Formats: sequence, C-alpha cells, structure tokens
Amino acid sequence: MCKFLLYGAVLLNLAKKSTKKHLKAKKIGHTAHNIERGIEMTERQLIQEILNTVDVIYNFVNTDDDKKEYEIVINRQDGDHRPLENVNKEIKHYFTDADFSYDEELNDNGDDIHVQVKR
Repeated sequence: MCKFLLYGAVLLNLAKKSTKKHLKAKKIGHTAHNIERGIEMTERQLIQEILNTVDVIYNFVNTDDDKKEYEIVINRQDGDHRPLENVNKEIKHYFTDADFSYDEELNDNGDDIHVQVKR
C-alpha cells in the first residue's frame, strides 16, 4: 500500500507540472520504460491512475474529453471495510492536488460514490 501511495504522490506532483493537453511523465513505478520513450499521459489516464492508487472499482458514466469533464461511479472492492467517508476523502485529496474540481454524492443509487470531476 505504501508503494501505491508513493506512486500516487509522484503522479500528483507530475500533474501539477502538466500542460493543458497532456501530462509529461517522468520515470516512475512500473511504467518507466514507456515514460522514458516519451509517452504522454492524458487527463483520463491520470484519473485512472488516481483511482487505481486508491484501489477502488470505477466506471466512467459520461465523459467529454474535449471539455475535460468526467462522470464516474466508484465502488469499494469486495472485502474493503474502509469507511466510505475515508475512501472519499482520500480520492478527493488526490483529485484536488491534481487541480481537478471534485463534486461527489455518497451512496447514490446503490453505488458507493458518484463523482463529477473537471479540469
């Protein structure tokens, strides 16, 4: 878990240095070989990395890559007993550090968290 938190922290530091269109990544974690070749990370990929770091199940419901607006349904994994408020707080922290707006509804229609993020 510590490894994932460090990975997430590095990604967030990189996000702060991103241009409007893409995130130029530096050598981090298991993606080092791609990054060394100059592969760029899109907004959507950054969102996926954040959610994977928090270790949740997610589904993009509505997306507009041109406007950089994303509606996401987030669920805890089976056996995840973390309080929902703590999971939401951690996710929100990562998104706000990466300069995303974060508007959430907890326990929306049977889903754990319903989120709208925008950059």
